[in-house]
Amino acid sequence: MKRRIFLLAAPMLFLAWFFILGAEARAVGIAVTANTTWTKAQSPIIVSGSISINAGVKLTVEPGVIIKLSPNNSIIVLGELDIQGSAAEPVIITSIKDDNAGGYTNADGAASAPAPGDWYGIMANSPGAKIKIDYAKISYGGGYFDNESALLAINQAAELQISHSQVVNNKGYIVINQVPVAKINYSNIFNPDFCLNEDPFGMEIAMTYCGGPIVFYFGASPLDAANNYWGHEAGPTLFEQMSGPDDIKGTAISGDISYQPFLGEPWQAAPPEPDPIVLVPGIGACLNLKVMTGLEESSWDWDLVGDYYQGLIKTLEAAGFTQGEDLFIGCYDWRKTNGFDSDAAVNSGEEYLRHWIDEAKEKSGAQQVDIIVHSMGGLVARSYIQSDRYQNDVDQLIMLGTPNHGSSFAYFPWEGGEIPQNWQELKKYLTLYLTLLKFKGLNVTNVAAIHEFIPSVKQLLPTYDYLFDTAQQILVPSSAMVEANNWLNNLNSETEIAKLRSRVRAQIIYGDGRDTLNQIPVSERGVLDIQLGKWIDGKPVAEQVQYQPSGDGTVLSASASLSGVAGEALSGIKHSALPDQAALKIMREFGIPSEQVFSSPDIKSELMFLVASPVFPLVTTPDGAGQIGYDAATGNLINTIDGARYFSAGDGEAKLIIIPNPIDGEYSLELTANADGQYHLASGYFSDTKSIVKEAAGEVADEQVINYPVNLQSTAGDNILPELMPEKEEESVVINRVIADIEAMLVKGWIKNKQSARELIQPLKRLSRQLDSINKQTAQIKKLIDKINANAKIKPKAKEKILQALNKRLVKLPIQRAKFIERDLGSFSKNLENLRKKNKININGYNALIKSINILRKTI
Repeated sequence: MKRRIFLLAAPMLFLAWFFILGAEARAVGIAVTANTTWTKAQSPIIVSGSISINAGVKLTVEPGVIIKLSPNNSIIVLGELDIQGSAAEPVIITSIKDDNAGGYTNADGAASAPAPGDWYGIMANSPGAKIKIDYAKISYGGGYFDNESALLAINQAAELQISHSQVVNNKGYIVINQVPVAKINYSNIFNPDFCLNEDPFGMEIAMTYCGGPIVFYFGASPLDAANNYWGHEAGPTLFEQMSGPDDIKGTAISGDISYQPFLGEPWQAAPPEPDPIVLVPGIGACLNLKVMTGLEESSWDWDLVGDYYQGLIKTLEAAGFTQGEDLFIGCYDWRKTNGFDSDAAVNSGEEYLRHWIDEAKEKSGAQQVDIIVHSMGGLVARSYIQSDRYQNDVDQLIMLGTPNHGSSFAYFPWEGGEIPQNWQELKKYLTLYLTLLKFKGLNVTNVAAIHEFIPSVKQLLPTYDYLFDTAQQILVPSSAMVEANNWLNNLNSETEIAKLRSRVRAQIIYGDGRDTLNQIPVSERGVLDIQLGKWIDGKPVAEQVQYQPSGDGTVLSASASLSGVAGEALSGIKHSALPDQAALKIMREFGIPSEQVFSSPDIKSELMFLVASPVFPLVTTPDGAGQIGYDAATGNLINTIDGARYFSAGDGEAKLIIIPNPIDGEYSLELTANADGQYHLASGYFSDTKSIVKEAAGEVADEQVINYPVNLQSTAGDNILPELMPEKEEESVVINRVIADIEAMLVKGWIKNKQSARELIQPLKRLSRQLDSINKQTAQIKKLIDKINANAKIKPKAKEKILQALNKRLVKLPIQRAKFIERDLGSFSKNLENLRKKNKININGYNALIKSINILRKTI
C-alpha cells in the first residue's frame, strides 16, 4: 500500500524536479534552432546527448526515420515535434542498444540488449509546445540513472496527439498536466516483452502484469484516449479503483481519462475499417434550381458546383471510397439558417446534414461517420453536434477554414446588399440568385432580398469587434450592433464548445499569411441608405478598409480557431484551396493509408448564361468546336465543352449554363422557344478580379429561334461583356423560310395540290414585297433628313418646313406597315382555315403553319 501511495505522488514530484532542476543536468546533443525535416535517408539518427527543439521551431520527422538515444538522454520540446510515420514505415524512437532498429550502433555488436529505461523520455513544458505523433514505435524509454522516470512528461503545453503508434516495452510514467488539446488513439501502451511477475502496486499480491508506463492525467476536460490497447483484453487498470487482484488488468491509468471504447487485442498497423465520410461544402457550393426558384420546398437532389472540392473527392475515391456507399456530399440549402428550424419543412442546414448522416449510416452499416467541412459547412456541423438533437453518430470532425467567429466580408451583403468582389466562393452564385429573384418579378432591393431569402448570411457576421466608428474613433463592440450575430455568439459559448470537444474528435485546419479583411471603418449612412434599409450599423469607408496578413483571404486565422480544439495553419493557402491542400492531412487523421493526392481543376474564370422560361438555350464557342445546351435539331441535350455544365428546373423554368476558363471571342447563344411567352436572360463573367452581369428580356412564340451574339473580351475592363442584343433577321428571310416550309409540305403530301399551296404563298409574297418597299422608303427618308440637317445653305424656316413634311411621311410608314401585316397575315390565316375545312392540308401541316404565323407576328 505504501508503494501505491508513493506512485500517486510521484508524477507531480517528478514534474517539479524535472522542470526546475532536470533541464540543467542534461547536455544537449542536437539543438533544433530552425524549422527542420529529418528524412529516412538520414537514418539512423544516433544521439549521444539529448535533442532540444527550440520555441517557435518545428521538427518534422518523415516515415522510416530511426532515432536512437543514449542512456539518460531525452527529447525536449519547446517548439513543435511533428512525427509523420506511415503504416508501412513507422518512425522508431528507441535505445542505442536496439540492434534490430538501424543495426549495430553502440560499438559492442550483440553484446548488449535493449531494456526499458535505457533512455529518458519526451518532455514538454512550454505553452507553445506541440507534439504530434502518428505511426511511431517508442520503446525502451522511461529511465534516468537507473531510476524510473517519465517516458512522456507534458506539462502545460499546447497540444499532445498520439495516434497509430506502439508505446511498448518502456517503464516509468506518462504524465500529462493541463494540456488544452490532448488525445491518444489507436495505439498500444503496454510491455509485451517485459511482463512483471511480482507485486507491481504494493498490494502484497503476486501476479503477472504486462502494463506499460502508468498514465497520469491532470486536466480541465477529459483526455481522449479511446481505441487503445492497454495490454489486457479487459482494458486498463483504473488506478484509483484498485482494491484487489481482480481490479488489475492492463496499463494503469489515473485521472479523467476517456478510455472507452478500448481495444481487446493489440492494435495492428492496418487501421480499422474507416468510417463513412460526409463532405459538407461551404456557402454557395451547391445548386438546385427547382428549390431555389420556389418550385420545390426542399430536396435531397443538389448538384455540387464548387469545383474546388473535386481534388479532395478524387483523393478519397482513389483511397477506396465510393460516392453513395461510404462517401456522401452533404449538400444543403445554403440560403437558409444553418441551425434547426422547427417551423419549416426540411430546409435548414442542420436538417440536411442529419439526412446525409442517416444516409451514410444506412448505406454503410456504420454507427458513426467522419465529417469534413469547409467554410460555413462547419457551422452547420457544429449546430448539429452541439445540439440536444445530436445522436452520437459523428466520430471525427475536420473543419477547413470554418469562420467559427464569423467573417468581416459578410457585413457588405447583409447590411448593404453588396457582394464584395474578393468574396470568391460566393459572389457568382449569390449574384445570379439575386438576378433570378429579379426575373421572378420581386421588386426588392438586394439587402431586402438577402434578409428575406438568404438569412444564413447573417450567421456569418463576426462575433469579434470589427467596425471602426470614424466619427468617434472607437472600435464598436459587436454586441452593441443592431445586426449582432447572436446565433453564432450562442454557438461559441464555453458551454457549447465544451460539448463539441466532448462529443467528437475535432480538428481545425486553416489558412494563414494571406491578406484578409479585418476592421471595417464606417461613417453615418445617408438619406438614400435609410430609405433602402442599408448600413444600419454604419456605411463602410471603402478607402480605409483594413486587411491583415493573418488569414486565408476570407477568414481570419483567429476566427477559425476554437478554444481547446486542435488547429493547424497552412501558410499562404487561400480559402478555396484548403480542401486540396489539406487532403493528405485529412487522410492521415482518418487513418486512411493513401499517398495519392489529386488537385481540383484550375478554374480562373467562368462564363455563365441564366435563362428563365420558356426557352431552351444552346451556346456555341467562338471557334465553333464546342456546344452546350439544348439542340433543337435533335431534341437532345449536348455538351462538347470540357468542364461545362448545364442545369435545368424544367422545360418552362430556369436553366443555367456554366463554362469554365472561357476563351475570348463571340459566343452564339441560341434560344429556342418551347411555348409562347416572355423570357429573361442574363450573361455573367466571373473571375478573381472581375464580375459583370448583363440582362435582357423579350417575347417569344413557340418554336421561335432567337440568337444572341455574346462577344467576350476578358481584358476589356468594364466592357468584358456587351449589352445583350438579339440578332434581327431581315423580314424577307423570315417570310421566305415559311414559304419554303409550305413548299416542303407540298412535296411531303401534307398539302393536297399546288393551287392550295399558292393560296398560302401569295399573301406572304405580297407582304414581303410591301415590307421591303416600306423599309426602303424608311431608309431613304432618314437619309434625306440627315442630308437636310447637314445642309447649312437651306434657310432655317425652309429647313423646318421640309423636315416637318419628311417626319410626317416617316410617321405614316409604321402605320402602313401594321396595316399590310394585319391584312396579309389575316388573308393567310383565312386561307389556311379554308384549306383545313376542305381537307386540303393535314393536321401536321396546319399546326406547323399556325406556329409559323405566331412566330411571324412576333418577329416582324
